[in-house]
Amino acid sequence: PSVTIGRDAGDLVMKDGQVSGRHAQLTWDGSALTYTDLGSTNGSFDSAGNRLMAPRVLGQGDTIRIGTQSYITVRMIEGADANAAKGRTIFAGGM
Repeated sequence: PSVTIGRDAGDLVMKDGQVSGRHAQLTWDGSALTYTDLGSTNGSFDSAGNRLMAPRVLGQGDTIRIGTQSYITVRMIEGADANAAKGRTIFAGGM
């Protein structure tokens, strides 16, 4: 399954003028979560400030900056039953 991130449309809509209409995609293949910038104008950056030019496999604690001020951070949900969350995408606010 995949989640499209954008300013105007997508599964996850971010109200940020620096996020492109169709900015990026998160894909889960059953063993890895991959972030792909979809050719956005203002880019996607890792925590060191490097622009992502190719798909990036994300791990626990990885943070991606989208545009100039929006962030996605990968967090493990402690105690979650693997079968209970199967086929679901979970997003939680906060920093």
